Amino acid sequence: MESEEKQEVKFNPPLWRQRRNFVSRYLKINSGFKKICDAGCGEGALLEILLNDTQFSLLAGIDIHRQSIIECYNRCKPNDMDLKYLRELPITLDLFHGSLEYVDKRLLGYDCFVLLEVIEHLDERTLEKLPQNLFGYYRPECIIISTPNAEFNVYFPDLKYGTVEQTFRHWDHKFEWTRKEFESWCKDCAEEYGYDVEFDGVGLLGPADRGYCTQIAIFTNPLRSTKSFKETETRYNYKYKIEYPYFEESGFTDLDIEDEVLDNLYMVITDWDEFQQSKKVELEHIWSILRIRQVCKYKKRLIEVLHSSRVLQLDGEYVEVLTDVQKPKELLLDNEDYQDDWGNDNSGWDSNDYLDDKDGWNSSEEPATKKWKESFDTTAVPSDSEIEIYEN
Repeated sequence: MESEEKQEVKFNPPLWRQRRNFVSRYLKINSGFKKICDAGCGEGALLEILLNDTQFSLLAGIDIHRQSIIECYNRCKPNDMDLKYLRELPITLDLFHGSLEYVDKRLLGYDCFVLLEVIEHLDERTLEKLPQNLFGYYRPECIIISTPNAEFNVYFPDLKYGTVEQTFRHWDHKFEWTRKEFESWCKDCAEEYGYDVEFDGVGLLGPADRGYCTQIAIFTNPLRSTKSFKETETRYNYKYKIEYPYFEESGFTDLDIEDEVLDNLYMVITDWDEFQQSKKVELEHIWSILRIRQVCKYKKRLIEVLHSSRVLQLDGEYVEVLTDVQKPKELLLDNEDYQDDWGNDNSGWDSNDYLDDKDGWNSSEEPATKKWKESFDTTAVPSDSEIEIYEN
């Protein structure tokens, strides 16, 4: 965590999390992006949260620090919950050790490159080559770059901004740009390589004329490039390839999916009296159930079933249930201790616990142990031989 969060100024949520949430939300909105490269991935804070969403099929991380790549692998590798609660679609994470001074043809074809708080760490030679490598050679559909806003440093007294003794927010920063300097650099890159660019940021405090604490540029809509680049050698050290376990069973019929919805509705009904009157459940709540996502794979499939079903009727953002749904035995006992037929203690179970931000997109809690999608589904756990983790 950078020194900006160790000073007197505090952000809630922390600034690093605001940056991560900004990127994850932007990528969520632009659902056409499937392949994301985190250039300067560090210990994997962004990659870890992107692994939650089945929108993505391929992720990559690059970092110049070997230890950071090792820590990123340990943070992102499948854990026990990933094995127990299998994601509905496959995803691969590739981790590379290397410098942005060079390019590697294995990273061609990614939809978006993300550089969060990276450029200020680059030496002069690497920064000079970055536009050609990033905008010219890789040329993704989208590029997101964030960097500290030097003007905001006035709120960090220890940095002595505006004096001859001023320092940067982090010991390894080679520079910190004002908004004018950053926008000038970005506009030059956009003009030379045929991109549109817009500016945003995270972390506001005091008068808006100081701007955001972190300034962000989003490059989109690249024109067809007229420049040619020679085919490159493999310049990065390929460290880890992780193939995540997922639910591979397929062939579920409309009736199968309909039955699964009815069998699992209890997970998302928090007020049974209200449900008995309205007979409606939010579509998003149904889609939040892992078992439903596993058997449908895509929300489009669930909607197709709802349109043809005689017992489930789609009504805007809600699903109307046209048949009886039984309240599970353990929920009938409310506050009483309950043991199921196998002697397991299920007292204190609250379905509200399983409706809150399952994917972690808006969570203020560190998701280190919650990459997995929560569910009571008891899908079989694959053997070690079914989990492909390679180190080269």
